Amino acid sequence: MEGKIRIMVLCASGMSSGLVVDSIIEHAPEYGVEVDVHCSPSLRYRELDYNGLDIILIAPQVKSSTGDIMEYVKGLGLDIPYMNIQMREYGLVKGGAILKQALEVLGRV
Repeated sequence: MEGKIRIMVLCASGMSSGLVVDSIIEHAPEYGVEVDVHCSPSLRYRELDYNGLDIILIAPQVKSSTGDIMEYVKGLGLDIPYMNIQMREYGLVKGGAILKQALEVLGRV
């Protein structure tokens, strides 16, 4: 097993994303990975610490902010991959499917 994967989920208010975070953590053993997952409202993206993150997941309801968020992160000198979470997986709290997609983006599947 490689090191722990650090994930930040950016969402509207952090309410439903908390459920998604719990589901990702629950499904991580199925993929043989250890995860450190947190969520935060996307409106606070300029206040967050992105150092050490492996991937940023963006919730469907804030997808329109993806460009601004990633431009800000790149402006910090960081090259962190991101993924827009699909509406279906997010709405049905399919943490396993979301994690699998994130691992694919990271080239770990």
